[in-house]
Amino acid sequence: SASPQAAAGLAQTRFLREVVRPIYETTCCLFSQTRNAPARKGIKPWNYDDMNEFFWQPQCLAYSLRGTGEDSVAAALLRSHKSHFERHSWMHVVHAFHRVYFTHAVVLHVISCVPALTFANHKLALIKVLSSVVVDFPLA
Repeated sequence: SASPQAAAGLAQTRFLREVVRPIYETTCCLFSQTRNAPARKGIKPWNYDDMNEFFWQPQCLAYSLRGTGEDSVAAALLRSHKSHFERHSWMHVVHAFHRVYFTHAVVLHVISCVPALTFANHKLALIKVLSSVVVDFPLA
C-alpha cells in the first residue's frame, strides 16, 4: 500500500498527468511530423498560431480535457486541419516599411527643392514649399 505522502504527491500531479501530458504529447507529435518532413510544397507545417486557432473554436468547449479518448482535446487536435496557410515572400518587407519609404521620398524632395529655391533667391516660394510639406504630410 502507498504511503499518505506518495498518495498526496500523485494527487498533486494528477492534472499534469491527465490533462497537460496528453495535449503536450499530441502537440509534440504534430510539430515533429512537420519539422521532420522533407521540404515539399504539400507539407503544411503547424505552428503556434494553428494551435491558438484550434483552442479559440467554439466546439473546443465540448471536448473533454482528460485523457486521449475520442472526445478529448488531444484526439480532436489530431483530427483538426489548418485553415490558414502562410505564404512567404519578400514583399512583406515593403509592406512593413512603406511609411519609412514614403518619408524618405518626401525628405528627398524637400532636400532637393530647398537648394534650388534658395539658389534662385525665391524666398517666398521656399516658404510656400516648406509650409505645404508640413501641412500636407500624412501622419498615419
